[in-house]
Amino acid sequence: MGRLRQDTPEMERLLKLLERAERQVNVQNRLVNDLVDMSRIQTSHLDLKIVPCNLAEVVREVVHDQRIAIPARTIRWETSILQVKVQADPDRVGQVVNNYLSNALKYSESDKPVDVQLERLGEMVRVKVIDQGPGLSPEDQEHIWDRFYRVKGVDVKSGSGVGLGLGLYICRTLIEQQGGQVGVDSELGRGSTFWFTLPIAQSEEGKLPALSC
Repeated sequence: MGRLRQDTPEMERLLKLLERAERQVNVQNRLVNDLVDMSRIQTSHLDLKIVPCNLAEVVREVVHDQRIAIPARTIRWETSILQVKVQADPDRVGQVVNNYLSNALKYSESDKPVDVQLERLGEMVRVKVIDQGPGLSPEDQEHIWDRFYRVKGVDVKSGSGVGLGLGLYICRTLIEQQGGQVGVDSELGRGSTFWFTLPIAQSEEGKLPALSC
């Protein structure tokens, strides 16, 4: 059997099938992971690996990965803070940032940028993901963090619309168990800003050493 040339229609069709299969596997993995996390939360077996880490670097890495995964989208990373020390689980915090960012990309038009910002608020540091999507009603904002809650009547602009309504519920639990808070500021037709805060971990000298996760 002869080898397929990379520029043949058969090869292009095969590559598209492989990409579709990969997307389906990723969706299934995400759903399974959400169910596992929910089960751990409900049984108080959600373990966090708390270590000193640089939150700015954690967020930057998630933004970098999303830019590679979806090169056609514009993701703007804005902060004047290069290092900010927190006591947290970097993988789990990255999971929250990734969830926020994935939702922002999913529900906003492909030509609209998504902004990711980090700022210091007293003894807390806040991460914000800002989209120009359809926005949320006051009722949806009240329930968006509830388990299995899904906003009705919102079109998915990119990616898969498959979900269990667990992502933000898990995000809230992860952040609260690390001493932070989550929230959303939104208005119908004017986009949404999903945010979370974490307490800054001061060193003995009151400075923020150069730590990296």
